[in-house]
Amino acid sequence: MIRSEKKLKELNILLKGNNSEKIIKAVNLLRDEEPFTGAVEALVLHYDSTGDNTVQDCISDFFNDLKDPSVREEVMAQIMTSVKPPTLQMLLSSCWQSGLDYSAYATDLAAIFVNADLPAAIECMTVIEESVSGITESHKEGILSLLDGIMESGDPAKVALAGELSLILRQ
Repeated sequence: MIRSEKKLKELNILLKGNNSEKIIKAVNLLRDEEPFTGAVEALVLHYDSTGDNTVQDCISDFFNDLKDPSVREEVMAQIMTSVKPPTLQMLLSSCWQSGLDYSAYATDLAAIFVNADLPAAIECMTVIEESVSGITESHKEGILSLLDGIMESGDPAKVALAGELSLILRQ
């Protein structure tokens, strides 16, 4: 990932302009460029604040298609910030749809799983499942401990999901 204050400034100006056509064109052009620091955050903030479904779909597609491993850290940083539930769900979904390995972040994803609503928890489970082969045994044990807390929570859907995730981790 490169640092480019100029590119980031241009992207932020474009996003603030709220011209849907120009934003979509710029997001699509980002696919052909080397990722630059700050672009993920700028796009997440715009996704979180815009009511334009077409722009949101374009940003979501962009995240789903990310293939450069250098963006994982920025994506996870955005997941860990407080964004609206639909934005969180979109980011989590993009983690597994991108095909990138998020095993290094499995413990963070498990913590989100514990505290998230059911749709976001399902996305967390999918990311963890896709990365399970890269999760160390010690991290798996830590995640299983977190999941034990859910088993006592009483929310039947979340308890069932935690049980399924526990089985995946024990395989």
